[in-house]
Amino acid sequence: MNLTYLHISDLHLTGNPNGPEDWAAAQFNQDLVTSSMIAAIEKLIQKEQQSFDLIFITGDLAKRGKKEEYEVVQVFCERLLEATKVPSERLFIVPGNHDVNREEVKKKHRKWFYSFESQDEVIECVQDAEDITMIMEKFRDYYKFAANLNAKFYPSKNTYFFAETVFLQLDGDPVAINLVGLNSALFAGYDGDDKQKLFLGLPQISGAIDKLNAQASLSIALFHHPFACFHSDDAVCRNQLMHKVDLILTGHLHEPENIFERRAGGEALIIGAGASFETRESENSFNVVKIDLATGSGAVQFFKYLAKHNRWKKNTDVNPDDDRGIFHFTIDSLKLKDPADEALPEIHPESALAAVILEVKREIDHCIRRVESIAVCKQIHDCLHEVLQVVIRPMWEEVLSVWEETGDLSKSRINVVIRCVNIAAEQRGMIKGERKSIVKERRPLRRAVDGVLTVVKQWMDGVKDLDWSADLPLSGSWPSRGHFAEDLDKLTGLVEFAFSEADDSMTAEESALREGYLTLRKALKQARKQSNLSSDDQQRLDDELKRVESNRERLKNSLAMHHSWQEAHNEMHKLDSFRETSRFSTELDLYCLTGLPKLLALVEKERARDNFHHAAIAEPNRGNDAPAVPKARASRTAKVPVACNMFIDDMQRLKASIEDLQQNDSDRAAVFDKMRKPFDDAFYCVDKRSLQEVNSAERRAVALREWLDELAAGPRK
Repeated sequence: MNLTYLHISDLHLTGNPNGPEDWAAAQFNQDLVTSSMIAAIEKLIQKEQQSFDLIFITGDLAKRGKKEEYEVVQVFCERLLEATKVPSERLFIVPGNHDVNREEVKKKHRKWFYSFESQDEVIECVQDAEDITMIMEKFRDYYKFAANLNAKFYPSKNTYFFAETVFLQLDGDPVAINLVGLNSALFAGYDGDDKQKLFLGLPQISGAIDKLNAQASLSIALFHHPFACFHSDDAVCRNQLMHKVDLILTGHLHEPENIFERRAGGEALIIGAGASFETRESENSFNVVKIDLATGSGAVQFFKYLAKHNRWKKNTDVNPDDDRGIFHFTIDSLKLKDPADEALPEIHPESALAAVILEVKREIDHCIRRVESIAVCKQIHDCLHEVLQVVIRPMWEEVLSVWEETGDLSKSRINVVIRCVNIAAEQRGMIKGERKSIVKERRPLRRAVDGVLTVVKQWMDGVKDLDWSADLPLSGSWPSRGHFAEDLDKLTGLVEFAFSEADDSMTAEESALREGYLTLRKALKQARKQSNLSSDDQQRLDDELKRVESNRERLKNSLAMHHSWQEAHNEMHKLDSFRETSRFSTELDLYCLTGLPKLLALVEKERARDNFHHAAIAEPNRGNDAPAVPKARASRTAKVPVACNMFIDDMQRLKASIEDLQQNDSDRAAVFDKMRKPFDDAFYCVDKRSLQEVNSAERRAVALREWLDELAAGPRK
């Protein structure tokens, strides 16, 4: 089931002969470029048998938000729909800052709208009937055009966002897709600089999220501005979106790009489009995006305008890692049918089969608790891995190494520190939330987590107390590089210890689950002997046991593979502890004899798997046998970051580095260091995949508990 959409942005179409530019030239240039773009799209349809399911335009349709400009935009949209044969209800648009009619912006309001200091002030403003009416006035002509295009978008006067579920037939299968259109320009237009002043606002985000269809396969949000344009107090909106949708489409920056945003509370892929028309001389662009909904694999093909030839071509320069310039990605959060998630059987509460199942309810509850405990340990492990991968690693590689080399820090390196502190704070909050659910048998994990929570808080407080406004070179409250490195080294050690402890706890819980399952089987065997089940009921029970056993085996294998990678990680970490000692060379030689062969075997196992084989959607005949991965419970982060899209490449680089290390006797330390990055990246993706599996197991366990409770409650009166 392939979904294909066309992404256009920043058209800046003008229809105002009284504008400051040369009207005749402006009209000629925009007609030339947009006509050429539509011709290029028609060529894709005719020569490459391309078709589009949806079309998105992410803002700045007009240049000044004037009525006469939207008449030009209307003509463009009609031509586009005619060329693509896409019905108008499948074209989705959102406004940008150029869709603001600045003549409707009153001077007395300019300072007020940029003086917001908190989310509460924004909430108060947009919920005030007079204020929101005044804000919407500057979009009057845009919303009239939008409502004419699709009346469902904005059903009432002050509705400034839309959220709807589109039902498509893809390859003969029905698919539901959530589409959310947000107005990121609500507070734009009051001066020439919107950066870090804008708000989406919780009323808009919450209102849209409340309308999402939980059964939809994919959720897409579109708005004009990238997150860098928003006020820091709007981060709560960003985090909710990153958690609730799978894909975010933006514009505004005029440069074609793929932004892979990673935040606590969720993972969303953000695809930014360049300007489809800036000037005739510009490298204008549009995107074609394909997503295989059966696997979550996707590809972005950028197209660029060649001004000297007045034609468009595939932009092969935008991604140097792919000869065709295609960006590949994976959305493993797609809520598609998982073979392990078949509906639980319908059983009459007063039947003999129900009596047998309820006889072993205590044993089933024990197994469910073990699965939930595994999920808690896994979530903590995942958060700790985030700290290692996106906090500690950049601090060592991007901050301290530069500090040592130059003797000081640039503003860009200081921004890395700020970013790492913010991510550490988010992950600490998640770990703290999971800590209370650690079962008493896992006290060592609880103690390790407490140590991490304490030292992360100390580290964060220490960094936040620094004088960020200090002139370079740094002085005053800033510590020496040595002290900074000592604090980071302490943090690294405690996180590594807890990281390993979380894996050990998962392994112990899986062992307890296995023992609990054996106990369940024995109790069930006894209950069956004492019952009077029909042959059909006996068969139904056997079928359910096979399904349960298959799911348990699936979880066990995933955790076993994860544990093997954790052991490889621990072995490397132990080897690093000898780095500054005379024993390092000897320990490295020993590792090459004993540890490397095991790691190479792990890599070969992963390379043989199809789970991370992303289909080249541009070549649909290649196929992909990866199983569909469903969404986890809302309380869990289940999405695999796009950093994992290069999983196969990471494995290939890791294999090559291992072979280099095996064959190199002269400079093993340097080759070992070179091997660490592809190993860390590969392990990170293995970890995310196992998180998917654990979340899936937890979801099944919760569903089973609810089913058992309903069965035990008896028939409804």
